[in-house]
Amino acid sequence: MKNAMLSVLVLLVLTTAAAGDEVYVPSNTPSTGRLNSFPYGSAGSEWRYQLVFNAALLGNRPFLVTEIAFAPSGTGTFTAGAFEVRMSHTTMATSATFDVNLPNPVTVLSTSNYAWQTTDQAWSPLGLTGSFPCNGVDRLTVEIRILGAARSVFTGQCYSEPGHHDRVWQYGQGAWSAPTGTFALASGLKTRFTVSAAQLILSGTGQPGTTVQLHLLAPSDGGKPYQVGTSLGNGPIPIGSRWLGLSPDTLLVVSLSGSLPAVFQHYTGMLDPSGQALAKLAIPNVPALKGVRLYNAFVTLDASAPQGLSLIAPTVLLTIL
Repeated sequence: MKNAMLSVLVLLVLTTAAAGDEVYVPSNTPSTGRLNSFPYGSAGSEWRYQLVFNAALLGNRPFLVTEIAFAPSGTGTFTAGAFEVRMSHTTMATSATFDVNLPNPVTVLSTSNYAWQTTDQAWSPLGLTGSFPCNGVDRLTVEIRILGAARSVFTGQCYSEPGHHDRVWQYGQGAWSAPTGTFALASGLKTRFTVSAAQLILSGTGQPGTTVQLHLLAPSDGGKPYQVGTSLGNGPIPIGSRWLGLSPDTLLVVSLSGSLPAVFQHYTGMLDPSGQALAKLAIPNVPALKGVRLYNAFVTLDASAPQGLSLIAPTVLLTIL
């Protein structure tokens, strides 16, 4: 399998396709429904707000949530002194106790001096900086916490369509860390999730003599083999009807061959049951490498899939500093 994969990539090689697709709850109609007062946006206000989605509303499939958007009823700017979005799986029925709905929170946005640009009756993204691996089985909780909110022109309301997912909320002084809130079944905001089947996240300084960690995420392919590649360009070259964004250069061949295991560490392996793995790129301590641009991507392997590739992750650029 590894040799076949090497042949495919050297001859065809990888391109950056895989823009995320969208999952809508309950529908892609941002200008219809009732209005919920979220967020109120009065000066100095605090909010703790949760939406809880059954797996069926998300298609019962695993994916990475990379963005969330709501459908506001006005155009303008909503600001907050502190703004946080957290996500978690839960197997419990929705509770008025916030922590019951959010047992293992993962922060996907945490910022000060937040500004949300809203467009009337159109999907308006929150601007997540992290992602969450939804497992496609358990219920999904999205929590938003707001401190010091204000708004300009935007009415402070978003569209909802009752009958689908739950909400729990608390506002006013102390709401940021409030233990409980008001509970309402099947009355949550209309939501658009931007999702991806696979994602590669890089961490590290990117300087000569340091090691960059490559976090592989592919929730639907837990337990499958993976292959990482690094090249000096991003193609593109099609593989069947898909694209993978690396160039068929010497660096790619070396990164795939396993001939420099001290540099390209764990570039081949198996994803864990949750669809995650960690590879590493040890940048040689050569100052002349500063400014070099490296393109990185990974695929998951499945002999029954087209061209033997199950998933192709979007390409990520690393510039050596």
